[in-house]
Amino acid sequence: MWSLRLVARVPPDKRLEFTQSVQSLLRGQDSPVGRSLVLQDTDDRSVFCWMADGDDKASLETFMGSPTFRALKGAAEVLGTIEELRVLRDDSGRGRRES
Repeated sequence: MWSLRLVARVPPDKRLEFTQSVQSLLRGQDSPVGRSLVLQDTDDRSVFCWMADGDDKASLETFMGSPTFRALKGAAEVLGTIEELRVLRDDSGRGRRES
């Protein structure tokens, strides 16, 4: 199993455009993501965290090569800055490890 986490800082004047882009991309999603979640920091409303889960390494590689992932990453880069992009994997069944 894997989880992908992308944290982006988006300025106030771009937040609506960013959230609309993310919603649109995730609605039309054709990728092997089991679950996806977008959170906004309540203390610093310019920080967004997008997380997705999948089942195996092949689905992670497929998703990271997908137009949906490239568009999500591009929206974060164009409308703000990416502060973190991290893959958490659980290959052993004993717990997650970061990569």
